[in-house]
Amino acid sequence: MPVDSGWTFAPIVLLALAAYLGIYVWRWRISRAEGGPRAAPVGKLILWITGIACLFIALVSPVDRLGEQLASMHMVQHLLIADLAPIALTLALTKHILRPATRKAWLAQHPLPRELRYYSLVTLPQPERISSALTSSYDKLARIDGRNDSQVIFYDQVVPGSALVGYVNADHWALAVPIARTHIMVSALFVNRNDYPREALMEALLRFVEEDLASAGP
Repeated sequence: MPVDSGWTFAPIVLLALAAYLGIYVWRWRISRAEGGPRAAPVGKLILWITGIACLFIALVSPVDRLGEQLASMHMVQHLLIADLAPIALTLALTKHILRPATRKAWLAQHPLPRELRYYSLVTLPQPERISSALTSSYDKLARIDGRNDSQVIFYDQVVPGSALVGYVNADHWALAVPIARTHIMVSALFVNRNDYPREALMEALLRFVEEDLASAGP
């Protein structure tokens, strides 16, 4: 029986990985400019890139499809998602990179256009709604603030001057990346809290925004 060793180019997964990398690099550069190498060491950046690379290999490279066919590759995938990636991503975080002042300083220098309306949706899961692969990063963020979604603290999810639409009882990946649909085995073992009704949420958000804009008038 031939073995399928193709790549899994799921756009939403690629977009999410690119966003994780881009946001971290942005915060890392600000922290380094403010606090120097001690606030944002190069080693921390390398750790974050390593964590993203582990996820890329596990979810995009041939390891993903081979993991559904070969037990040995499945164990490699397990090691990448449940062990190596969380460890690298967690160790890459620093208090200076996570602190609110870093974000506020950037926003003060780059104000948002006032003529637009902004909306914020916060993911604030209960501990039992966090996937096993994300528990280590959730625990580390909880040392700073327990109100986090395993990737972002709640106040970093709120756009200044925006209307707060609501709170979602789901972790970061459950809302952003539908892993359960594209990687069934990975979801069952590591990303086991990924079953969130995103379509229903999106419809509700669009209806809320439409009604809010209509009530605001021209």
